Order: sequence, then structure tokens, then C-alpha cells
Amino acid sequence: MVGVPPEPIAAHPMRLLPAEKTISGGVPASPGETRLMLGFAARYGIGPQVETFPVA
Repeated sequence: MVGVPPEPIAAHPMRLLPAEKTISGGVPASPGETRLMLGFAARYGIGPQVETFPVA
């Protein structure tokens, strides 16, 4: 999940523990810091690494 959901989410610890899953979050950077970061990435040809997994 990316972003902030409009409603609280529920997580059941016993569903997370056996598969060693985690839930984490962080505060994004300010608009100015984001501009600097994107400029740096563009200047040096840095792009995202995307990994997808089947949902089943």
C-alpha cells in the first residue's frame, strides 16, 4: 500500500507473524526536498526498481 488510506486499517498479528510480514510507514519529504531528489535522479539517470508478485 502506498499513501494514506482514508480509514484506519486492521492488522491481525497472527496473520503477519508466521510469514514474517511487516507493516511500516514513513513521512515523505517536503516538496522542496522531493524536487531536489527528483532532479538528482534525472541528472544521474537513476530510475525505480519495480518488482511485482502474484496476489494469490
